[in-house]
Amino acid sequence: MMIRLSNDVETNPGPPRIRISYPCTECTKNVGNNSVQCTICLDWTHLRCTTIVDINHYAKYLRNHTCSKCQAGAQAAIPQARKAAAPTLTTTPTARPTPGAKRRLRPAPPPPSQHTTKCRAKPATTRILSWNVNGWSKRRSELATIIAKEKPDIVCLQETKLDKTNLGYTPTGYKVALASRNKFGGGVCTMVRDDWIFTISKTTSKKTAEILSITIDKLIVTNVYFPPRSSDSPTAEVREDVMEILDMASEKHIITGDWNAHAKTWHSHKTDERGAMIEDELDTRGVHVVLNEDSFTRAASGVLSSPDITISTSDLAACSSWRTCGVLNTDHLPVIIDTMAEIPKLVRPNRIMANFKKANWTDFSDSIETKVACYAGPRDAYSLENFLSATITRAASKHIPHGKFTPTREHTGDTREIAELTRERERIQKRNPLDSNLKALNDKIEAARRELRRLCGHQKIEDMEDKRKIDCNALWRVIKGLKPKTKSTGSIKLPNGTTTTNPKTIANAMASSLVAVGKDRDCREERIAWRRTKRRLKKLRPQLPASSISHAEVKLAILKGKPSKALGPDGICHLHLKHVPDNCINLMAELFNASIDENKVPDSWKKANVFMLPKPGKDPSEIKSFRPVSLLSPVAKVLERIILERIRREIESPKDQHAFKKNHSTTTAITEATSCIVGGLNMEKPACRTIMTCLDMKAAFDTISIAKLLCGLEGAIADKKVCGWLGNYLHKRRINVQYDDVKSNWLTLRGGVPQGAVLSPNLFNFFIRDVPAIPDTKIITYADDMTLLVQDPLLSKAAEKSQDALDSLQKWFKDKHLDISAGKSTVTIFTADTKEFKYDPGLKWEGTVIPMQNRTRLLGVELDTMLRMTGHVEQVSARLAKANNILRALAGAKWGSSKETMLRTFKAIIKPLATYAGPAWHQLMSETQKTKLERQYVGGLKACCGLTKDTPKQLVYHETRMLPLSEELTLGSEQLAIAAIKTPGHPISDLSRRRPKERTSGNRPRTPPLGCLEDREDEWRRMRGDTRAVQKRNHTSFVKSYLSNHGIHPILGRQPPALSEEESTLPRNTRVELARLRAERSLLLEKYKAKVENRPVVCCINCNDDVGDLKHFLKCYPVKPLPMSKLWKDPVAAATALGLAVTPFDPGGDADS
Repeated sequence: MMIRLSNDVETNPGPPRIRISYPCTECTKNVGNNSVQCTICLDWTHLRCTTIVDINHYAKYLRNHTCSKCQAGAQAAIPQARKAAAPTLTTTPTARPTPGAKRRLRPAPPPPSQHTTKCRAKPATTRILSWNVNGWSKRRSELATIIAKEKPDIVCLQETKLDKTNLGYTPTGYKVALASRNKFGGGVCTMVRDDWIFTISKTTSKKTAEILSITIDKLIVTNVYFPPRSSDSPTAEVREDVMEILDMASEKHIITGDWNAHAKTWHSHKTDERGAMIEDELDTRGVHVVLNEDSFTRAASGVLSSPDITISTSDLAACSSWRTCGVLNTDHLPVIIDTMAEIPKLVRPNRIMANFKKANWTDFSDSIETKVACYAGPRDAYSLENFLSATITRAASKHIPHGKFTPTREHTGDTREIAELTRERERIQKRNPLDSNLKALNDKIEAARRELRRLCGHQKIEDMEDKRKIDCNALWRVIKGLKPKTKSTGSIKLPNGTTTTNPKTIANAMASSLVAVGKDRDCREERIAWRRTKRRLKKLRPQLPASSISHAEVKLAILKGKPSKALGPDGICHLHLKHVPDNCINLMAELFNASIDENKVPDSWKKANVFMLPKPGKDPSEIKSFRPVSLLSPVAKVLERIILERIRREIESPKDQHAFKKNHSTTTAITEATSCIVGGLNMEKPACRTIMTCLDMKAAFDTISIAKLLCGLEGAIADKKVCGWLGNYLHKRRINVQYDDVKSNWLTLRGGVPQGAVLSPNLFNFFIRDVPAIPDTKIITYADDMTLLVQDPLLSKAAEKSQDALDSLQKWFKDKHLDISAGKSTVTIFTADTKEFKYDPGLKWEGTVIPMQNRTRLLGVELDTMLRMTGHVEQVSARLAKANNILRALAGAKWGSSKETMLRTFKAIIKPLATYAGPAWHQLMSETQKTKLERQYVGGLKACCGLTKDTPKQLVYHETRMLPLSEELTLGSEQLAIAAIKTPGHPISDLSRRRPKERTSGNRPRTPPLGCLEDREDEWRRMRGDTRAVQKRNHTSFVKSYLSNHGIHPILGRQPPALSEEESTLPRNTRVELARLRAERSLLLEKYKAKVENRPVVCCINCNDDVGDLKHFLKCYPVKPLPMSKLWKDPVAAATALGLAVTPFDPGGDADS
């Protein structure tokens, strides 16, 4: 050892690397793969030098080849020791040989040298799982278990029974390809590990066959499902599909799935017509091998059969194995196929995540302050920006912990009980696959797994409740996980018609689609006009005063921004900027002034990192089903916010624009539209009919002509330096798209304002500021949604006016280079005459007919022809029902989140759904619709407190201290009316004066929005104070008025006292029991229990009374009678007296006796 350390000797080089060759016994040339071995001397002979005709027959049955020397009597010269040490043949076929196929028998490689330290690499094995799941959603636990156990690379499922937009359960680490029907039933799915790139080469979805072929490198895997034979699926169609599959040219092809065909070749109990046809096709071609072993794949109706077939090409058959995998809760058994196929893996960059909760912001700020204080470099814009970005990112890497992101796995394993039941099921299956106990055992295992999932969900909620005290986002993360999400399948259809999962190719295709939106929007005259303007601004720059952005402006702009953790192209997020020191803010002010004075925009400010998110309800395999989300430099957004405050008054917006303006919202836009429609219906006969045309702009923000926009800004903005800076900032911006952690190439945008920028909404409003005013036409705009309202007593004249308005707007849109999608636009008429419901005005946009609809959505509110709000109430009720399911997933009667957490969640996700734009439509509802909507609203409150379904809504409102839904809607209308009266320039301030005079005879006029509040307008005008102060006083008086009129508790007989805060210390089950007692809906009460069990009330054993209500229970059950008010004033003492649990670990018991 000492000699080796002193470098006096050299390392052992090992044996020489000599390539060993095998000469042919006949022609003496070196043999290759197509050769056979002599059974006596173990030498090799070319296949062409032998007399073997059928290599498949020889490999399976004979194996008796002897060379010419051995046949001539040279056997005695062979040493006996060599004969004794002769190894067995090196290659043993693992698949059934098929006539016509060639078998390769490779020479045995030499044994490894004893001096080498390198281990021989194992051949790459690809594992495929094939299974007819008979309903993907019902087999989630089974699928997760088998994937965790077998770890397959490819999963082929049949009979998934999904539609085209529902992906079901996707295990972590897999990409999905689907071939599903429009309706539930059938369907195939192939999942591939996410570090493999595959393309979809064939997709067929019809009654006779469902086929999905994917190509992974040189391997083709085809997943098939042939439904059982019936009268509408003749053999000829099936034969055509089978021939199409087998004719796919590939040396490595595996076909697996449920064929619903039986034949002796794959060890089935019989041979049917379809099985015989498949046998004939295989024999005719002679290039495919059936891999099925002598084992059944389906056990149903007392018969063991093999309808699941796996076929491969002969090259793969020699190195493939096939086996069934246990018994699961379905009639089909999973099949595992192992084959030798080396697939290149996709190397992804590590996804680095920063843990801002553990950031040392003090050291972060001190580090930046020291660096900035020592800076003595150039003071131009480019140098300052480079130094600022490098300083902040370096400080973040040192003082903010970060590391590699690892996704969590869904499957956590089975319990010991489930594992024992699974082993027992396997033992029974091996003994008798048709045992009648298997079904009961399967049901028992499935019930145990459901219970395990339920307990895991409860534990997750309990952990969230503990974390919520220190992490306010814990609750919202759980709620986000409960909401249904649209997942990307991983396979995306490219514009050229192909389908791929290569993230780089997909990212480039998505980036190209975004760049192509604004292509060729600027005309030559506009570009020339902007060049002239730019030259003029350049000449004026030396004469203009220097920019004067101060420290206070920068600090205020940083404070106004949200503490976002998303990193921009410069590696900085806005949360970093909120912790920078004062000298860094001074440096930023200097940077902003230098950028404007020099008209230099750093490169990172003109870049955007774009993430593509799938749209809900859309086909996830289409590029157009994704919406872009851009991440810009937060430093540039701070400068944008400063510039916006300076030029806000100079860049006007249209009067009828309700987006991105103070005191404007979707509520004001919808209220103005419904007020106009109701006003026309309430007129004296003949009442005015209304034609509403909703125009859909195509990518309006992305198609803005930058040259035309900047020419307009040059005439509007007084500070010409800012105008020149905006031109540089908006011109030739670059984006890259990130998909699946892989970024595309950088591409240059041709037009449009940057998405996510602070200035973009205001610049868009300025761009469409000159919307032409059209006679007899009301235009309401919200961002890029434009609505036209035309009224006339005759629908034919209203249609003519609408068409004239559209023709006028066509010229304006063409001049602005904006496009309208006529197919996505809608036309709706509003009339009280049922005979006019089917009238189609036939409006056209550039020759394309705009579709007519009796129901249309205006900014999320569905309006019908008679303005009855039927469709909107149905839509809101359905959404409330889904949201209530989220509340029920957060807590039950004996487990889950606290009442306070549940009510906070209710106010965050339920109440906004029910009251969205309420002032615009709630007066138009009928009493039946109000009841239907309030039923779902109260259902959410019952879930918060654990109250029973038959609890009256008045008691629910008392328990939760919430206003009824009708009162909430009325209060919202009053608050909007106060804002319209007290705010100068409010868009609906003169709403009542703009409505025509209502009729005085005939049917009662409809109540217009805010119409019932006209009597209180003078009262609100006389109130002193600003809008917020008046709204606050009105809210207080409204609640007091409601409590005075409806504050009597039906059971207590008076207004209940305030509920003690000590109740929050009690466990969930105790609080639920007390709430049910206060509502007389507890099973502890004999009267309610008898009602539930549908029997007479049993007399009390203490007082022989048959009342059984709450008052009687509190008198007879505890040792000392309890006053009813104690359930509110002292719930802890009441729970103790009633024997209920007062701590989470106290099981409770009977009351003290």
